[in-house]
Amino acid sequence: MKTSWGLVVIAVAVAWICGAPGCSSSGGSRSGGSGAAAAAGTSGNGGGPAGSAGVGGSGGAGEAAAGAAGTGAAGAAAGRGGAPAPGPGGAGGAGGSAASGGAGQGGTTGAAGVNGVGGAAGSHAGGVGGAAGSHAGGVGGDGAGGAAPAPDVLILLDRSGSMNEMIDGTSCASGDCGASSKWSLVKTALDAALPLYDSTVKWSLKLFASADANNTSTCAVSQGAEISPAFSNAAAIAARLDTIVASTSTPTTAAETAAARYLSSIVDAAPKYILLITDGIPTCGKEACAPDATGQISNQCDDANAIAAVQAAHDTVGIPTMVVGIGTALGAGEDTLGKMAVAGGLPRAASPAYYPVQTTADLMVAIQTLTATAVP
Repeated sequence: MKTSWGLVVIAVAVAWICGAPGCSSSGGSRSGGSGAAAAAGTSGNGGGPAGSAGVGGSGGAGEAAAGAAGTGAAGAAAGRGGAPAPGPGGAGGAGGSAASGGAGQGGTTGAAGVNGVGGAAGSHAGGVGGAAGSHAGGVGGDGAGGAAPAPDVLILLDRSGSMNEMIDGTSCASGDCGASSKWSLVKTALDAALPLYDSTVKWSLKLFASADANNTSTCAVSQGAEISPAFSNAAAIAARLDTIVASTSTPTTAAETAAARYLSSIVDAAPKYILLITDGIPTCGKEACAPDATGQISNQCDDANAIAAVQAAHDTVGIPTMVVGIGTALGAGEDTLGKMAVAGGLPRAASPAYYPVQTTADLMVAIQTLTATAVP
């Protein structure tokens, strides 16, 4: 390699000057000195002359010589600042400060530090150290657990002729007590309560006895439902009930059995419930009924079979039944409904075990209680 004797002379002179007091070997600076400006550092360059040992402190920087451009000495002999310790990345090299006459050339930008931490700053302003590599990764969200499915609740509604009576069992001359009837009370309560849970419960409707083409069937019960389970079914149920006339017998056994079979045929993971709303003793059977208000006894009751049907729905099919009794004059029906409530798995913690309803508010409370149990 060819040697530039002019540069050697300058370097010797600088070395003599750095031996003077105030010329620090730890990367210190001497304002206006005649040494050449520090070369651009990789991890922070000191300002020593070409070939001088001049090891700077952590990230130290030299000064530009008076009158000389602050360019680093030629070749690889330029003095280097102290290398950063392993671990945190080194700071960017500091450029030489300009003395009178020449402008110091800024150090090159330091490389990004390991783990994004810069080293110590040099003693003079110079090149800016590399940007910290501290870009944080996005925080992963918690995995959402699978939500429990909304329940299918089938309203199994008695539409027997006695539902046209007043709440105390009084009959009206027209045969229909209108707004004062048990049927009207049920419709009003359902109209008010079901919309409150339209987005959390899949309501459905099944009437008993089933309505035929003339709306006059007595003991027949279809295997399907008037309205299938779905969200936002409150309006559809209300509209369907507006077309129904209460005029049949009370085939509770057949209705409960068909309701459980229907819900079981719906293949999904939703829990299933039956809300049985009736005003008295199951009929359409062959058992002797309790004497009515006039003392007459008929052989068309079906109490034991109705209780067994509710028990089977709960124990065999796994579908609980909430039993609601409409009216204040249920007579012998109270005992039957109480046993059905216990068999269904959702009895009241009081007597009677079924949910007695005398007002619209009573039925709304019963529905609220069921949804509190059914909705996860």
